[in-house]
Amino acid sequence: MLFSPPSRYAILALSYMAGQETKKPISVSTIAAEADVPEKFLAKILITLKQHGLLKAVKGPGGGYYLNREADEICLLDLVEAVEGPNWSDKCVLGLDHCSDDTPCPLHVEWKRFRLDIKTKIHNVTIQDLALKLREKRAILKN
Repeated sequence: MLFSPPSRYAILALSYMAGQETKKPISVSTIAAEADVPEKFLAKILITLKQHGLLKAVKGPGGGYYLNREADEICLLDLVEAVEGPNWSDKCVLGLDHCSDDTPCPLHVEWKRFRLDIKTKIHNVTIQDLALKLREKRAILKN
């Protein structure tokens, strides 16, 4: 898989949130249940996303999280970099400790081009795009 479990959970959670008609805060338990992700793990991820300005939180009864920007203004790259850090794709694709332009692994040059292409592509995908595709998929699975 390209994305780590925390990134996948964040993508599923924000896609669910973006697909909701209401702008009211959504509880962690509701998001976790609807996105089918572990609640305790998701709670930590949502805090990270709040710290990076992608979410806002409301405490107390009726509290929860909501998107800080419109879903079509949050790109997948923003989300992944918030969870994984800005250098998330810089690791050696073969897992070697010493892989760089000076000491490349056998796949270094190809991976470098590929990761640039990935970053470009996921910069062009928004959470709104993902929410729409998930809604379509769920509709197909219901039939």
